[in-house]
Amino acid sequence: MIRLAIGPEKDTPSWNWVGFDAQRELSKYYDVLTFTSYDRIPDCSCLLAIKHPWKLRNKNELIAAKRQMAIVYCPIDYFGNSGHIKQESAFLSSCDAIALHSERLMPYFTKINKNLHFVEHNNKYMLEKPNEYKKDGYVLWIGGFQYVPFLIQALNRHRLRHEVKILSDPKNGRALQAARQIASQINVQVNYSQNLNSVNDLKCYDWNERTQNEMMLECKAAIDIKFTNDFNQSTKPPTKAQKFVSSGIPFSINRDSYSFEYFQKRGFLLAEPSDQKRWFSEEYHSETMKYASMLRNETSMDIVGKKFKEIIDLAVANKRGK
Repeated sequence: MIRLAIGPEKDTPSWNWVGFDAQRELSKYYDVLTFTSYDRIPDCSCLLAIKHPWKLRNKNELIAAKRQMAIVYCPIDYFGNSGHIKQESAFLSSCDAIALHSERLMPYFTKINKNLHFVEHNNKYMLEKPNEYKKDGYVLWIGGFQYVPFLIQALNRHRLRHEVKILSDPKNGRALQAARQIASQINVQVNYSQNLNSVNDLKCYDWNERTQNEMMLECKAAIDIKFTNDFNQSTKPPTKAQKFVSSGIPFSINRDSYSFEYFQKRGFLLAEPSDQKRWFSEEYHSETMKYASMLRNETSMDIVGKKFKEIIDLAVANKRGK
């Protein structure tokens, strides 16, 4: 049996979602071990590196590692710009395969490593079953508080006829500071009141998994806005869109986002914030429900695990064949 080492294990959303779930799923197929530091990688046939690249100290370390094991890397949303990718080219070029959650990242990696694979982000937070159509109700926005200014900017342009509620992390000091900086850069006012739990008179709730599930069950629709002039925002995996669509929640996002592009390529046209007639209609909910059943299967951990297995098996076979 192939011995697979997955890491580095960290108490972060990326590990708790991708790393932990992949570890559990791939245990069906492999002898799986985890590690917390690249200085303490267990003996293995394959290394599955999650998010954080291996900071190789010298060429000899790389040569020794390549003799021992195949290396598969899953960057998630680690890289902030194309220059950042180039800085890690020594490690990236040494990988036997790179598994990307965003197709928009592929052109930036292909000059460094040709063995690229698209892997769906497993749909961890979709509802147990899709929502029925709701004639009335609120629009839900979920995200890190640093991105609230983009939502406010969009709402200033497209005033919605339904209440908007925010589920975020407003007590995160770093996110709050980042929100203030971004608001200043894009010239919008963001007024957060901890006493009133509100942002610009929009109700704001503290994120946790239970509250998210409850609000997704309650809401009529959902919205997200991606600032596509930002590298990280423009290449982020479509996980939020997938979460809402697979849950039968009519979802809207800006046309130039990767999420819009992802669904359009697969035959489903998401609603834009300016087109409230379509977005809030029963017909759009029906379209969402039709696509949801396929999406729930394609983004299940079982299917995602099989894709990782395919990549890992091929990387190990090629390594043993050399």
